[in-house]
Amino acid sequence: MFGSAQCLGFRLEHGELSHDLCYPPEDTILKQIKSQVKKMAAKTVFVAADDNHMIGKIQQALKKFKVSLVRTSVDIMQPCW
Repeated sequence: MFGSAQCLGFRLEHGELSHDLCYPPEDTILKQIKSQVKKMAAKTVFVAADDNHMIGKIQQALKKFKVSLVRTSVDIMQPCW
């Protein structure tokens, strides 16, 4: 799993791998984004995703914060080699 050692340690000393860690529910994602935007007084949020960017849902969740959302277009992504 991508980054699991970074999050959990190489011997799982910081927790156990779970489905929600790898595939968090949308409500968890939105809650964590809102929390960090508020904490940092962010004005811009960069959204990176392999598939579902959830732009509409994130815009709705951050409406009161007046935050700009930015995402990378697949057309400009470069191979990692």
